[in-house]
Amino acid sequence: MRESGNDTMTRLDNISSNLNTIDLNSLSYKYEMDLCFLTKQYFDYRFQFEVKVLTSEDWCVKVRERKNDLI
Repeated sequence: MRESGNDTMTRLDNISSNLNTIDLNSLSYKYEMDLCFLTKQYFDYRFQFEVKVLTSEDWCVKVRERKNDLI
């Protein structure tokens, strides 16, 4: 979390145990968009890592879900 530049202060303690701040959501959204694009453009719509196969649609679904959660 510190590598992302996210604030690790205790300002959110005892407020919510499941809260993503806007900066963390923004970074996650950007990374998921990048992975969606890269998988389509350079990996022929699918990428295999060891036994798990991820498609560009998997990442696009994550982007849409995150966007809907923010609205």
